[in-house]
Amino acid sequence: MNNKLLQLFIRQSGRCFYCDGDTWLFGAGESKDAIRKRLGVPLAGNGSKKALRYRRATIEHLHRKVDGGSDKMENLVMACALCNSRRGELPVNIHLAATQDNREGEK
Repeated sequence: MNNKLLQLFIRQSGRCFYCDGDTWLFGAGESKDAIRKRLGVPLAGNGSKKALRYRRATIEHLHRKVDGGSDKMENLVMACALCNSRRGELPVNIHLAATQDNREGEK
């Protein structure tokens, strides 16, 4: 397991920086059944594996490395795999605002 990812996971209490959803760490010793139960993912059936894959914790660079960002902890956050992939090349503030707008619409 990546030490920086573990530190970010602890720092953010296992919550995605963008959507504030629960995430999980690969290799942390928690069984997949326990992870599914904690995240509310069905144990089997249509979309179960994909839902679990989307909630996996990943390292996200606030300022992308190609734009001069670093691997220092102050430039890193933890995001679920879905939010990390959806950000793409968007600046962090635009993606964060769009994600928060989506959360407001769900309430």
